[in-house]
Amino acid sequence: ILSPLASLFQLASTLWTEIANLPSPRHPTWNMNIGFRYRLARMCWCRVDMSSSDVPPYLGVVNLVHIQKKSKVRDLKWFGRMCILVILFAQYVQAAILLTRRIMADAASTIDLAMSFMVLSGLVGLSQSLIISLVNVSWTLDPNFVPCVKSACRIPDCIAYKASQSLPNDVFHVIVFGYNITSIPRSVRMMVAGGYLQFDITQHNHHPFWTVLLALMGLQFIWRTSVEHLV
Repeated sequence: ILSPLASLFQLASTLWTEIANLPSPRHPTWNMNIGFRYRLARMCWCRVDMSSSDVPPYLGVVNLVHIQKKSKVRDLKWFGRMCILVILFAQYVQAAILLTRRIMADAASTIDLAMSFMVLSGLVGLSQSLIISLVNVSWTLDPNFVPCVKSACRIPDCIAYKASQSLPNDVFHVIVFGYNITSIPRSVRMMVAGGYLQFDITQHNHHPFWTVLLALMGLQFIWRTSVEHLV
C-alpha cells in the first residue's frame, strides 16, 4: 500500500479539481475573482499562516476575504533556492529519460521499475516546490477578520460562529481516541491507488487503460463506502 505513486495520484486529483473548477466553480464559495497564482498555490496544498493555530489550514478551505496576500522579495536566497531546485529537477528528468528508455526496450528489471516510481514521486515533489517558489507569495490570515457564514470556510472562529447561528457548516470530523483523522481517508485512497498501479506494473499485467481506471474507481468507491459505514 505504501507506494511512491500516491503523490502522483494526489497531484492528478488536485490538478483535475482545478481544471474542473475553471468553467464554473464547483462550490460558489468565494464571491470574488480567483487569480492564477492562487489556483497554483491551492493546487500545491499551500497553507495559510495563522499565529493562533498549531496546524495551519489549507489555502483552499479558507475564505479569500480573510486572507492577506503578500508577494515575497526575489532576493539572493530565493535565487539560490531556485538554482538548487532546477538542478535537482534536471537530474530527475535525466534519470526518468534513462529509465523510460530501458522500460520501452524491455530491458528493465524490478529494481529499474522501483527506481522509476521513486523518480516519478520526486518529480511531483520538485514540481510542487518549483511552483510554490515561482509563485513566491505568503498567505496570512487577516488579524482583524470578521467570521463569515460561508459553509466551506474552516477557520475555527467561522465554524464556531456558524454553529452558534445554526447555519450550514461544511465540516466533517472523524475523531479516534481524541485525534482528528479526517484527512486520513483521502491519503489512504491515494496510497491504495498508487499501490494497485505499482503492483499492476511490476507484475507486467498488460491491462487496457479503461480496465485500470475502472479498478481504481472501484477501489475508491469501496473505501469511501466502508469509511461511511464504519463512522
